[in-house]
Amino acid sequence: MPKLLKISRNSFGIKPSVEKRKLAKGRKVQLYYAIIHSQDVAQNLKFLKEKRVPNLVLKSGNKVAGEFLKWLFEAGGCVFNKGRGRRAIALKAKNIELLRDVQMLLLRFAIHSRITANALQVRGEKDILKFAKNIGFASKKKKKRLKELAKDAKSFGRFNPQRSERIVKIIRHEMPEDVFDIEVPKTKRFIANCIISHNTAKSKTLESVALIAPKSIYTSGKTTSSVGLTASAEKDEFGEGGWTLKAGALVLASGGMAMVDEFDKMEPEDRSAMHEAMEQGTVSIAKAGIVTTFKTDTSILAAANPKYSRFDPMLNALEQVDLPPTLMSRFDIFFLIKDVLDRKKDEEIATFILKRHQEGEKAIHEKTSGKKLEEIEIEKREEESISPEIFKKYVSFARQSIFPVMTDNALKSIREFYLGLRDVGRQDNVYTATHRQLEALVRLSEASARVRLKDFVEDEDTERAIRIFRASLNELALDKETGRIDIDLITSGQTQSKTALIKKIMGIINERTEQGKSQAPIDEVLKIAISEGIDEDKAVSIISELKKKGELYEPAHGWIKPTERKD
Repeated sequence: MPKLLKISRNSFGIKPSVEKRKLAKGRKVQLYYAIIHSQDVAQNLKFLKEKRVPNLVLKSGNKVAGEFLKWLFEAGGCVFNKGRGRRAIALKAKNIELLRDVQMLLLRFAIHSRITANALQVRGEKDILKFAKNIGFASKKKKKRLKELAKDAKSFGRFNPQRSERIVKIIRHEMPEDVFDIEVPKTKRFIANCIISHNTAKSKTLESVALIAPKSIYTSGKTTSSVGLTASAEKDEFGEGGWTLKAGALVLASGGMAMVDEFDKMEPEDRSAMHEAMEQGTVSIAKAGIVTTFKTDTSILAAANPKYSRFDPMLNALEQVDLPPTLMSRFDIFFLIKDVLDRKKDEEIATFILKRHQEGEKAIHEKTSGKKLEEIEIEKREEESISPEIFKKYVSFARQSIFPVMTDNALKSIREFYLGLRDVGRQDNVYTATHRQLEALVRLSEASARVRLKDFVEDEDTERAIRIFRASLNELALDKETGRIDIDLITSGQTQSKTALIKKIMGIINERTEQGKSQAPIDEVLKIAISEGIDEDKAVSIISELKKKGELYEPAHGWIKPTERKD
C-alpha cells in the first residue's frame, strides 16, 4: 500500500485516501482501500485478473509497452548465465496466452523469443542486447545480472542465425488465393465460422446477362490478367515464325458485352489495362515490335464484393469497395445488391426457388425413368414469359437495326437536369455532376429508346434514364454526413466535406511545425481541432488515415510530423 500511494503521488500528483475494510468473520488481517475521487483503485485494476496483456497496452506506443514489459519481467522473470546453452532471460507464467501476448510485444523491439512449456526465453545474442537496451529490469539485483549477461552475449553469438534473421526479402506470390473453410464447387458458396456468406446472387446476374446477350464474354477477376483483357503477343509456330497479336476479352467482346466477376480480386496493374478501353473505346498495343490499336466498343458489366462482406448502411458505399476511384468514375451507373431482412420478400424468393427446384427435379425424373410421380405432380408448370433464345434475338435486332436520335425535348430534359444538379452543387460548394455523368445520361436515354424499338429518344426515355441515374447516385454518391450528393466520392474516393477536414487538420499541423518546432504534439493538434469545431473522433480518424497514406508519420510516441516530399 505505501508503494502504491507513493507512485500515485509522484507520478500523478494525487494523494489517495486510505480506508479500512470491515473484517470478515474469521479473518484477523486488516485490509485497506485506496480511494481516488470516490473510486476504489483496486477495482480499476480488475482487468489484471485475466492474466493477459491489457488491450490498453497493446494499443499504446513502444514506450508504454517497454515499461509494461520491464515490470512484468521484474515480477515473474529472471536472468541466468550458467555457461553455454544455459544463458537466457526467462519469464514464467501459468497462462500460455499471456506468454504469447508478451512474445508479440517483444517483436515490436525486434526481439525473438521462444515459448517452452510454461516459460518464455530470450536467448539470442542480438535479442539479449536489444532487451537490455529497450526494456531491462527495475531492481538493482536483476539489472546487474542482465548487464553481466549482455557483456558475455557477444562471446556466445550464434554461428548460424535464425531463419527469420537470414531473410533478405519477402516475395509475394503473383496470384494470391482465397482460402475458404467449406466450399461448394463451382458456385463458391461457402461456410466460414458457421456463417453462410459471400454470395448475393451477383454472379448469377452476370451469367444470366451472358446467356441473353447476342455477343458476350464472361470472365473472372481472379484468373484474368491485363493481357487476357487486352491482347497478348504470341509466336506463330506454323507460319514464318514471326509474332502475332491475340485479342483479349475486351477486344473480342467489341460490339457486345464483357462480364467481369470478382472485379475487386484483380491485381491493380491488371485493372489499369481497362482505363483506356473504358474511356476512349480503344486498346493501344506495343508488343514484340508491333504497334497497333484495337477497337473496344464494349459494354462492361462488373461485379465486386464489399471489403467486409456486407455493406454498412451508416458508411458511404464506395469507401467499402476495394476499387480505385479512377476506375469507378468510368462506370455509368452503380447498384448495390443487398440482402435485406424482409419477411415478405424472403417468402417470395424462397417460394420461387423451391418451386423451380421442384420442376427441375420432376423434369429430370420423367426424362430418366419415363414415369410421373403423382404425389409431387405440379398442376401447371410455369412457362417462361420470354425464352432466352427469343430475348437474344430481340436484343440482337435492337442493336443492329435501331439507332435512336435525340429529340429537342429530350435534349432539353437532360440539359435541365444536368444544370440543376450543377446548381445544387454550386450552392453547397460541392460537385454533384461532371461531364462523364452527362454522357452517361445520354447513353441511358438512347438505350431506353432502343429497348422500345423507337427511332427517336422521347421524354419517356429521358425520364427513365434520369430516374435510374438518380437512384444510382443516391446509393453511391450520397454523403452520409451532410445528406447531399457529392460526386467527389466517385471521382476521388472521398467526400468534399472530408477533404475540407483533412486540409484543416494538415493546416493545424503545418502551423505548429512552422513555429520553430520540427514536430507537433498530437494532444495539442486535437485540442485546436476541437476548438475549431471538428469532432475529436473524426480528427483522430483522419490523423490515423494520413499516417497510413504516408502524409504524416510519428517520429516519437505522441508526436506527428508531415512527410517531406522531394521532387
